Amino acid sequence: MSEESDLEAELAWLRGRLAEVVRRNSVVEGSARRDLNAILESRVWRMTSPIRRLGEMIRRHPADCGGLGTACSTSSGEAINDTGAPPFRKHPTRIGVDISMLCEFDHESGIQRVVRQIARHLVESRPPGEVVLLDMRTGWPADATWRIVPTEVSKRTADWPVLELKTLFLLDASWHLADLIGSMARSARRSGVEVVACIYDLIPIDHPETCRADVCEAYGRWLGAASGWCDHFICISEAVARRLVDYLRARPGTVCRSVGWWPLGCDFAEPPPASGPPPVSGRYALMVGTLEPRKRHGLALDAFEMAWKEELDVSLVIVGKPGWHTEKLLRRLKSHPEMGKRLFWFGGAGDAELASLYVHASVILQPSVAEGFGLPVVEGGRFGKPVVLSDIPVFRELVLGHGYFFTPDDPASLVEALRRAMADGAKPTSVLQTSWRSSAEQLRDQLLDGSRSQIKV
Repeated sequence: MSEESDLEAELAWLRGRLAEVVRRNSVVEGSARRDLNAILESRVWRMTSPIRRLGEMIRRHPADCGGLGTACSTSSGEAINDTGAPPFRKHPTRIGVDISMLCEFDHESGIQRVVRQIARHLVESRPPGEVVLLDMRTGWPADATWRIVPTEVSKRTADWPVLELKTLFLLDASWHLADLIGSMARSARRSGVEVVACIYDLIPIDHPETCRADVCEAYGRWLGAASGWCDHFICISEAVARRLVDYLRARPGTVCRSVGWWPLGCDFAEPPPASGPPPVSGRYALMVGTLEPRKRHGLALDAFEMAWKEELDVSLVIVGKPGWHTEKLLRRLKSHPEMGKRLFWFGGAGDAELASLYVHASVILQPSVAEGFGLPVVEGGRFGKPVVLSDIPVFRELVLGHGYFFTPDDPASLVEALRRAMADGAKPTSVLQTSWRSSAEQLRDQLLDGSRSQIKV
């Protein structure tokens, strides 16, 4: 075998290993962090809860125990409770925000893109100490100066801290920590602390064929459990909120009292002026988002192949990292005869490059079969572009006027909508526009004053 063949074989093996890591939703982290996670999620940790309960009894009756009570209390004097969760105390205004997955690894896209923006602006919207960012795996606050990288997160000590909160807000997608977070949520509720969870969508339940099996399992287990210990849910769109209400009303044992929603923000506060040559020449439709089945990149390719046969002068530009169940799509993209001519794929794009692509695009394309919100739709509207999008409830919610809708999963309908959007005199799509700062402030107000009960469960 030649050296070139050896190298190709080694690269293929490395790609396989990387795909396996991504599939298992794993990240490379230190042995101490892995050991800590294993402890907190282990049966042993739960089985030893009677010992912690005994410790609390000894603390309460030190005179009968030879002064051993001091050995069974936290550094603040609060007893560790029988669930293995940190002790809570009621606070009039403070909000604790779960950012556990962001502390573990920042994917810089999807839900973590939202968590990063909302957490940052929540902290900035309140006086110091009024919003506490929490790594739920340790029970300790994360770095309050928002340097969210694994090596800078506060480390767990021998004792749990006392969490003084008005509301424990589960912002991050910490679905695989259902047992641990459930234990903390129940402990918080016993102390009068309100527990509120953010719901981004119900796609793993409604469209399991578009998700990884492990995600569907973890999410279904988490949502089922959360309905038994969340006081309220807040969703990122009205469409998701109404679907969640249907789910909760059909589920026995739900303790949730209400479901609300608030709008997400937009990354680009002001569309920047075009600078330098465009990344792609000519007229093109821009499609932004992780490559995954529900985004319907294959449908977009089908439609554009039809459009090119009909001699429609437009290219397709795709921006997004490979996700899951995309092997067939990736082969199709890489071997497509129009790749580099009328078909372009950018596996990743920084803010400046993405802004330039938005500025020079003729239309924005969003053919998803399901979404929780749809940030590219909002961003496209912010740049004053016509948006071609599938006719699903959440997109109807976002579009205020001049949306170029097509029937989901119908390539011919997509081509017709594309023609209308690119015709002379086509108007830009008007969309719901909210800055990340305003989005965080609206969420903060709902968490503080309880005005989130738009729908009673």
